[in-house]
Amino acid sequence: MPKVLRAAIAFLIAGGVVSRCLAATPTKDIAVTVKVHTIDGEPIARLPLAVSTHRDQVFGDTDETGVMTLTVSAFEPEKMVLVFPTAVNLNPDANATAEDLERTVLGLVRTLAIKESYSARIEEGSDECTIELVPPPAVQLSGTLVDHDGRPIVDAMVWQVGNPGPCVIDEETGEFEVGGIARGEPATLAVLLDGTPWQPLFQLQGNETAENRDLGDLKVPLHTPDAAVEIAATHTDGNFVNPHPTSHRGFALIRDDASSVYTLFYDEELRGQYLGGTSVPVVSGTYYIVPGVVNTMHMGRKVTALLRDGRQNTLDAAGVPKIVVQPGESKGASFDPLEAEKAILSIQ
Repeated sequence: MPKVLRAAIAFLIAGGVVSRCLAATPTKDIAVTVKVHTIDGEPIARLPLAVSTHRDQVFGDTDETGVMTLTVSAFEPEKMVLVFPTAVNLNPDANATAEDLERTVLGLVRTLAIKESYSARIEEGSDECTIELVPPPAVQLSGTLVDHDGRPIVDAMVWQVGNPGPCVIDEETGEFEVGGIARGEPATLAVLLDGTPWQPLFQLQGNETAENRDLGDLKVPLHTPDAAVEIAATHTDGNFVNPHPTSHRGFALIRDDASSVYTLFYDEELRGQYLGGTSVPVVSGTYYIVPGVVNTMHMGRKVTALLRDGRQNTLDAAGVPKIVVQPGESKGASFDPLEAEKAILSIQ
């Protein structure tokens, strides 16, 4: 059976560019130490990592003790750095090998639930910070993607929101395996379908991830858009925000019942609007606007978990932007990715 390995985008590339609206802001150097080990204290050596701020991004590997220290440039007002595990060291001078890919994408994430990103706070007046990564044991889930009529879906990928482990899918039968699922923890699986920004979400409880298991048929519902949205990303002064590591070149519209998400990417020529035209067909309803691609960024993971727990009021109280679109309506909106990020990160 022809099987194809697919891996989530941020696990392979942790790209970003500097926001134009912050270009004149003073900068500082931050020494970031990352310590990575299992819950049993075993160091995880030679793990490629990227460290990102809104200003800069640097790459390195953990040493034999599971420790890496890198210096990254940050804007003075910044309070946080992000750490991305990557498939390979993305430093242009580094030579990636098949062994590198096997160790990270195929190897570690089969046994450990390594998240797509981690954050560390920069304390006031400090020029250094430390973050400890302790990925829990992982399980693998399998099943078969089918459409509403029970026919196999083959042009697709399955991944866990916020934990981009590898997906192996059979291109004839729609059978899939997805790894990197934290054992015994609630999880959200997203199905990326070919040719559409819409992704259905499937919620799993902790008892469904206690061990390796077959989920059986995962039935993907029909996508029946009856409305349209047009959304632009702007800064508080109204200027377009060039994508940066936090927004990861896109944003997500997460339905308020956590049943689906639209993943949209910026196009600089359209001044912050998404690729593919001036509007996107959607199913009418209420959607939270979240910077970052939902299946690969920590903010999408957090918002999805809050919605799964029925905490829409918490998101509203924090000021997380949202849009409500009625059947037959075509609606426009804009949002500030940096302000949206602050609102989401303020939620405990």
